[in-house]
Amino acid sequence: MRTFYKNFKESEKAQVAAAIETLLEEFMSKTTGVLRKLSQDKFIAVIEEQHLNEIIKSKFSILDNARNITVSEKKQYYYPFHRSRSRRFDS
Repeated sequence: MRTFYKNFKESEKAQVAAAIETLLEEFMSKTTGVLRKLSQDKFIAVIEEQHLNEIIKSKFSILDNARNITVSEKKQYYYPFHRSRSRRFDS
């Protein structure tokens, strides 16, 4: 994300960061999961499998929403979102 931000004004950086955080909070509010901010540009989400299945069915639509974040009416920025692979631990 630091490379992504390098050509932004400070005010634009703050707007994008706030928009991303709001998007994630709204997204997670539809689940029983937990979202934690690990650093300026890293979050971790823990959700139940039922919600994960819904997210998979929607083809991770949150990524499209994040990519469409605008900072001003004349600019649209692409944020390089990635989903990390997780391990499933069965008991």
